[in-house]
Formats: sequence, C-alpha cells, structure tokens
Amino acid sequence: MYDIVKKLADGEDSVTVAKEELNMLKTELKALFDRAECGDRYRAALCERIYKLSAVAQPEFKRGLTEAITKSLGIAELEEMAAALAKAAERKMPIMPQLAAEKTEDTNAADDGAFRI
Repeated sequence: MYDIVKKLADGEDSVTVAKEELNMLKTELKALFDRAECGDRYRAALCERIYKLSAVAQPEFKRGLTEAITKSLGIAELEEMAAALAKAAERKMPIMPQLAAEKTEDTNAADDGAFRI
C-alpha cells in the first residue's frame, strides 16, 4: 500500500497503477473515509458535552462563545476541556441520588438494632 502512495507522491504528471493496486487504493480510501466519519461523530458528541457542561460550570459563557472556542481545538484539547468542565460542574452541582440518606454525626449503627432479625 505504501509503495503505491510513494509512487503517487513521486509521480509528476501521471502515474500508472495496476488494477489490483487501484482496488487496494479504493479499499484503503473507503476505510479512511469511514474512520474520518467516526472521528467527526466523536468530535460532535464531545463538543455537545462541552456545551452542556459549560452551561452548568460557566453560565455566563453563551453557547456561541463556547462553539467558537471549540472550533479551533483538537480532540485531545477538547477532551481536556470536557474533563475540566466536568469537575467544575460537579463542584457547582454535585450529583447525589434522590433517596440517599444524608450523613450526620449522631447517626449510630446501634440505632438500627430494633430492625435486625
């Protein structure tokens, strides 16, 4: 495969490839387009997560501003931004189950003795 690409890169005006080489190029090109589509979907989902987290962590930032910021960032930078915003959102609005009992200092395990079988 890389020999074919090297041949194309080194060629001047025209390059001749065999039919099997052409089929290999088509297969590789299709695989690359499929991977690029997956990358685009991941990026869109990551940006959407950032927009939601930003609304909680930094409500003064309008969505348009956040969109402008995310356009110029790479995937690694977007992942880092999402992680930082998730921490900030957790500090502002901690996630706690609705039925979770609040812990108090005077709660004692002996108080539950009447319910033991």
